Amino acid sequence: MKLQKTMSNKRIPLSEPFEAYLQKKKQGWAKATFKRNQYHLRFSSKWLESEGLTLSKLTHEDILSFSKYLKDNVKSATSRLNIRNTVQTCFVGFCKSGVIKSDHNQLFPSYKYFPHPKAIIPIFAKNYLDLLRSTMAPSSVICHKTYVGKFHIFLKKEKIILKNVNRKNLEKLLKHMKNYGLAAPTRVNAILNIRQYLYWLKEHNLILAIPENLILRKDFPKIPRRLPRPLSTEVDDQIKKMFREGDDIFFDGLLLMRFTGIRIGELILLEFNCLRNDLKKNYYLKVPLGKLKTERLVPLDKVGIDLIKKIQNQTKHHARKNGIELLCRLILAPNGRHATYGEFRARMNELQIDLPLNQSAKSHQLRHTCATELLNAGMNLVALKEFLGHRDIRMTLKYAAVAPETVRTQFDQATEQIQKKYQGRQMKINSITHSSDDQHSLADLIAGLKKNSVSSSKSKALIRRIQRLQKDMASFND
Repeated sequence: MKLQKTMSNKRIPLSEPFEAYLQKKKQGWAKATFKRNQYHLRFSSKWLESEGLTLSKLTHEDILSFSKYLKDNVKSATSRLNIRNTVQTCFVGFCKSGVIKSDHNQLFPSYKYFPHPKAIIPIFAKNYLDLLRSTMAPSSVICHKTYVGKFHIFLKKEKIILKNVNRKNLEKLLKHMKNYGLAAPTRVNAILNIRQYLYWLKEHNLILAIPENLILRKDFPKIPRRLPRPLSTEVDDQIKKMFREGDDIFFDGLLLMRFTGIRIGELILLEFNCLRNDLKKNYYLKVPLGKLKTERLVPLDKVGIDLIKKIQNQTKHHARKNGIELLCRLILAPNGRHATYGEFRARMNELQIDLPLNQSAKSHQLRHTCATELLNAGMNLVALKEFLGHRDIRMTLKYAAVAPETVRTQFDQATEQIQKKYQGRQMKINSITHSSDDQHSLADLIAGLKKNSVSSSKSKALIRRIQRLQKDMASFND
């Protein structure tokens, strides 16, 4: 069934728990948001009715079956993602209120939700953000705006006057971040943003304290150094097979990301005419300015070239269908719009359903897998740095660290050399042991000395030395 057949969901009455949830949220939502969430929750009601399930006894397996239900009834992957997010948020609320008896961590193992209250940013903070826009990317300014807003929310909640902010207040803020559940890298980013804001406030005489005394070096948590996250061989093969069988321009885009190691943001911004070649007729993928503001040419093999040409043909078809003449981007959605991160994310989320238990696949893992595969095949780290578009070799070591396969190969080679060296030494020892193992020759020598030699102090001393030698050889053989 397609999306058109599911429009009758609007007429399906919602059960009491869903209606109560919507009425509770209605005051904080815009009218369009309320209608959208109401429509999304009707899918869950229809699913519960069709499967004969009880809301209070839902399990994690039931949630997985709901994802498959959406896949069969909703055509758009983005719509499926939005419905799942709405239903998941609602069900987590039901778990906390006791409507659903299961714990929400068991129902949704990967669910993580933090409320984000809206901050009223002062005028001087807006001036600070305007200054950042002159030197930073829009995404970086949004990040600063988020943490500046959270900083002012904290001050308002604790009833702290900005001008009188002190070290004790900042210590409380740091504890608040930790208790809030923010990961170490996120806390480091937040502290850096707030510290920069404090320096600006001091320059404009908006605070009395010295910023160096407010945030100290010891306040930064240690960031854990994690192993690279390439996909396992089994999952990688399964993912590539799913991409090829998906017969969708977004799946083809993800497959291109797997073979070229580009970032998802770079994939979205690829130009339609992104193929380049040199005098030797070698083909390259021209990657536009992306995260680190660097352009680069990524070498392509026949698989990559054919894949790009396939995507170009799909984009031309979508452009003709929507009356678009000028093609700017490589990936054009069937509705004529440019590709978005949400489209790729929706498709990656759908693949989780068919993966083995306790296995997951994120879009950025495709980049890790490509880099690790090249490293295992013997690609030089400096060349890999240029391939991935890193500015610093340390970034390459972080994102594409030596994989376990390479460590194992190097370990086996080293142990083989050690064993050869040990075996050589052991052969020498054995040869010595074998030649001196015959104690009879020494015994015969002692007997001859006693029989033929004149009893003298020299002969007795020599016999004693030979007897000591016998003992030493005996202990050596032991």
